[in-house]
Amino acid sequence: MDEIFGEGGFVTNVMWKRKKEISNDSDNVSIQGEYILVYAKTGQGALRLEPLSKEYIQKSYKEPTEQFPEGKWRPVPLTVSKGLSGGGYTYKITTPNGTVHERLWAYPEASYQKLVADNLVYFGKDNGGIPQRVMYAHHSKGQPTTNYWDNVASNKEGKKEILDLFGDNVFDTPKPTALLKKIIKLAIDKDGVVLDFFAGSGTTAHAVMALNEEDGGQRTFILCTIDQALSNNTIAKKAGYNTIDEISRERITRVAAKIRANNPTTNSDLGFKHYRFATPTQQTLDDLDSFDIATGHFINTSGQLAAFTESGFTDMINPFSARGLGVPGGASGEETLLTTWLVADGYKMDIDVQTVDFSGYCARYVDNTRLYLIDERWGTEQTRDLLNHIGTHQLPVQTIVIYGYSFDLESIRELEIGLKQLDQKVNLVKRY
Repeated sequence: MDEIFGEGGFVTNVMWKRKKEISNDSDNVSIQGEYILVYAKTGQGALRLEPLSKEYIQKSYKEPTEQFPEGKWRPVPLTVSKGLSGGGYTYKITTPNGTVHERLWAYPEASYQKLVADNLVYFGKDNGGIPQRVMYAHHSKGQPTTNYWDNVASNKEGKKEILDLFGDNVFDTPKPTALLKKIIKLAIDKDGVVLDFFAGSGTTAHAVMALNEEDGGQRTFILCTIDQALSNNTIAKKAGYNTIDEISRERITRVAAKIRANNPTTNSDLGFKHYRFATPTQQTLDDLDSFDIATGHFINTSGQLAAFTESGFTDMINPFSARGLGVPGGASGEETLLTTWLVADGYKMDIDVQTVDFSGYCARYVDNTRLYLIDERWGTEQTRDLLNHIGTHQLPVQTIVIYGYSFDLESIRELEIGLKQLDQKVNLVKRY
């Protein structure tokens, strides 16, 4: 963590009481806690304040009075210590009983008078004490969190959540969603992104979806995991799951269904996309190697024109489909190539991709500036239509990215010449 965030990014070490029962875990020691390391790149204020707890309000706040009837309140000093950096304001304050106090105050005199006018100043029981600001509990920004969490749900609750969703204990050590909810609320805004590099049973996704449903947030999550095989003797394996990531995905699906069942009119976005890192087959790589950019043809080792003899496909798009890559799912080759390029070009995974029709050819348009041409069947008619869209300012385009294997040399040259004749600069990027 120090290598990623730097030693200066360390905020605190939280101890979470994960188990309430006493058990002999190791040499007559009951291991009941786990550590949560907190790092941040933002420095001060990395964690948000928590809402005031009932216990804190009961301990620190006074009951409503005739003078301060709006709710529970507490007095806060208006004075500033003389040695404190940042200065202060010196002036005289006359209390209701005539006592005069001249000190170093935290507020300018005009701000103090505004507090008086709003009935937010307390002068003590005799109305002659040093003035203090009245802070109502419902106006408070919150309280600091502690680094010892003994009242958050335990692992037992995490197991119960799995049991309720799946009907069996398909995961051994799931974290409770209450723990993740607490962390998420302390760490990000309601529209923030939560990244979990070790997805496990999918508790993080569950917590995000549940929180959004509770408070109307728009948080999103990114879960990363490897397709670690499950042992044959596990409950999950016997239930039909082969890898851990299958459990993660199934949990997200089941949580979404449960939320919809409980609230059919929910506005929460309960969908998700599943991405895989996949390596093309050697046959596909061999076909790619046989492509000659100078001629736009596939050439075999004898220097002769060749068909796609290795991969078994008749183009260089479908080898990158889910079927071509040998992975589950129904992704087309164009979807795989487009997603890969978008990530490489610095776009977010959820970037809005529009489809633009050029005389029957479907192009992908991103960020109101960038056009991706991946499919085959591009010709003179499509070039003419594209140039008309750009030239008449119907479609703002700064960069066009084409999949070179789908274009013959004549189509590329025609496109290059046409773009140069426009009254604006459009970059043409060819990728192979």
